[in-house]
Amino acid sequence: MKAVIYDPSVGITVKNINKPKVPPKHVLVNIKAAGICASDLHYILGHFSYAKTPIIPGHEGSGVVEEVGSDVERVSIGDRVVIDYIIPCGKCRYCQSNMENICPNLKCIGFELDGTFAEYVVVPEDNLIKLPENIPFEIGAIAGCAVVTPYHAIRISGLNKGESIAVMGLGGVGIHAITIAKLKGANPIIGIDIDDYKLSVAKEYGADYVINASKEDPVEKVRSITEDGVDYAFEFIGLEKTVKQVVEMVRRGGKVVLVGLVHKPIELNIPEILHTEKKIYTSIEHTKQDLRDIIKILGEEKLDISKSITHEIFIDEIQNAIEILRDKKETAIRIVINRF
Repeated sequence: MKAVIYDPSVGITVKNINKPKVPPKHVLVNIKAAGICASDLHYILGHFSYAKTPIIPGHEGSGVVEEVGSDVERVSIGDRVVIDYIIPCGKCRYCQSNMENICPNLKCIGFELDGTFAEYVVVPEDNLIKLPENIPFEIGAIAGCAVVTPYHAIRISGLNKGESIAVMGLGGVGIHAITIAKLKGANPIIGIDIDDYKLSVAKEYGADYVINASKEDPVEKVRSITEDGVDYAFEFIGLEKTVKQVVEMVRRGGKVVLVGLVHKPIELNIPEILHTEKKIYTSIEHTKQDLRDIIKILGEEKLDISKSITHEIFIDEIQNAIEILRDKKETAIRIVINRF
């Protein structure tokens, strides 16, 4: 099978390797689509370290069950499936409380285990969710992170109908916070980025206002739109500057939700946060129920993510895709490998 291999000594290569064997309670999935996430880029560029190398990266994926190991009961050969890349221990207090996304023994497909940038991947049967026929493989693949991650963040924030929200960073993950907030009835919805195309997509997805942060101060603009700042501000970038900006753009008593991967410690104005009772939440990954919910919502055609996939590529074009994301040579919201 063809697979993308990451080795820190040589970088990214595409090789022909043997298909993995299928142990008990595991399933071999023939990958039909695999999304390239910003977190994949962070790891490939060395901002974070993989648990093992060489490794096949990739955590967003959908496909068809090709082979099942012994004792598999939930799926059958030929089933269309989405891969849930989170593998928790299932036994700790967090797993028992439906908070498996913060399981201390968590392993992730594509980071600790070989991932979806390959023709085939082996996963535990419990990490497969059936994909309805009316959802294309490409949409199913990005649902596994790009859509479910902001869904989880918005769910744990407690956002209610009629409350205001600002979304900082409209890349492959943040852009879906706009359409999910629209589904929740948030008002107004403000999208912030420095790319005019992403801002235009945010408008199509339901943003009431968009702000190009390279042309005007996003904090001042948000405060001019709202009376005292937004009720909720979500950060999907992970930079010190943008984290500080979302803290400044929420009202007194408002909520900040940090989702973007941060590379280093950030100093915040704690006295100001304390005296205004602003609340800072963090959101990481998702739960299995979150992913089930998103697949159901997509199957019912309640979310518009039709503009999210900007590039579809052959697996051999992975290096060019990495360069597009790294160098921002062209606008990319989500790049999907769907040709092998």
